[in-house]
Amino acid sequence: WQGLAAERRVQWLERAAHLGYTPAEFYLGMAYAYGDGVAADDRAAVDWYRRAAEKGYVEGQSSLGWRYFQGVSLPQDEIQAIAWSRKAADQGNELSMKNLVSRLLARPDAASRDEALVWMKRLAEGGHSQYQNLLGIVYSGRFPEFGIRHQNHSEALRWWRKAAAQGLSAAELNLGDSYLNGWGVPVDAWQAIAW
Repeated sequence: WQGLAAERRVQWLERAAHLGYTPAEFYLGMAYAYGDGVAADDRAAVDWYRRAAEKGYVEGQSSLGWRYFQGVSLPQDEIQAIAWSRKAADQGNELSMKNLVSRLLARPDAASRDEALVWMKRLAEGGHSQYQNLLGIVYSGRFPEFGIRHQNHSEALRWWRKAAAQGLSAAELNLGDSYLNGWGVPVDAWQAIAW
């Protein structure tokens, strides 16, 4: 497959896509999006992404959600973007989860922020140190969008330790602040310095 010339790959993708093979529909959309073996055509890319997305193909759903978020070849539509991104995130697509976290946190309602927290937890549980650190900040009560309603210093420390174990310096600083200020641990200047 990789050895085929781009134009030949597109021919095979078109044949398979017209027969309804879902991965080919998505990859044909990518070929049009990037002009790989065919003239770039964002409208055609969206059409093929949509076909794959409507059949439940996670990459098609994620791509369609991103295009709605950005307004690329489609009108910018937050509702459609979130709907398609949720479908992809429900199937484990981490890029869609990250997009949902950032978009939902920007919304003013508590329900959106609570949903953002759900996706943040899934990313943190998946080992993403940045989201482990963010989750620690939520549980510390220092994440402005959440205030203190989720405050749980033990949970904050647990997530910061996980992120710090992966070398995330922001989590190390948060652990140091915890020891310096006695947030969920006894005040210990030496531990604060160590972090």
